[in-house]
Amino acid sequence: MAFNPFTNFRKYQKFWMAAILLVCMVTFILCTGTGTGDLSDRILRWVGGRGQVYTTIDGAKFYASEA
Repeated sequence: MAFNPFTNFRKYQKFWMAAILLVCMVTFILCTGTGTGDLSDRILRWVGGRGQVYTTIDGAKFYASEA
């Protein structure tokens, strides 16, 4: 008999639905905010680059996003 990935879901349906619900709730709470400092801004800072170099002082680079 072929492997069916949905048998695990059907067997543990309550667990999987609760887990999905909790992930959605946590994501909604952390990603909605006033627009400054919420989770989506942090993720963009972690993943995205730092931008253009604003100035260089004694070999240390300062970026426009730090100003």
